[in-house]
Amino acid sequence: MENLDTNQILFLVAAVAIAAYWLGRASARGGDGESGESRRLREQQEIEQLYDGLPSALQEEVDRLLVQGKMLEAIKRIRDETGMGLKEAKRLVDYRMRMLKGAS
Repeated sequence: MENLDTNQILFLVAAVAIAAYWLGRASARGGDGESGESRRLREQQEIEQLYDGLPSALQEEVDRLLVQGKMLEAIKRIRDETGMGLKEAKRLVDYRMRMLKGAS
């Protein structure tokens, strides 16, 4: 390292920074090369299938609660009935809210 001049050191620092940037971008995509848009579409399809798999009585109850503006109660009912985690239940309720708003 003693033989490196200032320009060479700056070049090495820049090369490491660029490599770190590209590695970070690759890991943000999940490392599998899936783009953000295709990941969002896949997640959307998973949520739609999850909602469609709920019992129809629960779907109706969730819709009724959401129309009344009771989002937290809808999340709680889904979790109570399915054992689903908080994050997944919230994503499901967010999806259904978007669908209901789009239908009106």
